[in-house]
Amino acid sequence: TSLGFTTGSQPDTTSPTVSSSTPSNSETSVSVGSSISIVFSESMETNSVTANSSNTSCIGSIQVSSDNFSTCIQMNSSPSASNFNKTFTVNPSTNLSYSTTYKIRVTTDVKDSSGNSLSNQCETSNGFKTKVWTKQLGTEVSDQGNGVEVDSKNNVYVTGTTLGGLDGNTNSTYT
Repeated sequence: TSLGFTTGSQPDTTSPTVSSSTPSNSETSVSVGSSISIVFSESMETNSVTANSSNTSCIGSIQVSSDNFSTCIQMNSSPSASNFNKTFTVNPSTNLSYSTTYKIRVTTDVKDSSGNSLSNQCETSNGFKTKVWTKQLGTEVSDQGNGVEVDSKNNVYVTGTTLGGLDGNTNSTYT
């Protein structure tokens, strides 16, 4: 007689992939207050998904840069995980700059829950671009207009100062 037994399933040896990023590649008019999210093809080892929250060095497995990764955007904390550890979100420590193109990079330091690394570094080819300007129609506190311009398409631009917030910022004075 022969004894039959079943061993466990085959080990997972498949490398994870980046399924998507938000903002997406080539997206325009992105809010300067946006967070950055990466979606992976499978659950990830949370301690392998990191971001730099100390300075502007390009360290960590999720990096965001406006100068081809000579420097990177400092994040306010480690990435937060959701969607069964498939989605990771980071928030820049300060708002992004207006009218600027940013690229997102995910390094091979990330690992899935079985310990498999991303097989190749993933980087957005075109990046995303933040809004060109802020449209502000006044605030609940003191606003002062200093100049008015009309362009060739009859768009009206008013420059001035406010003690209120612009585009979600709540600092005390903007010009």
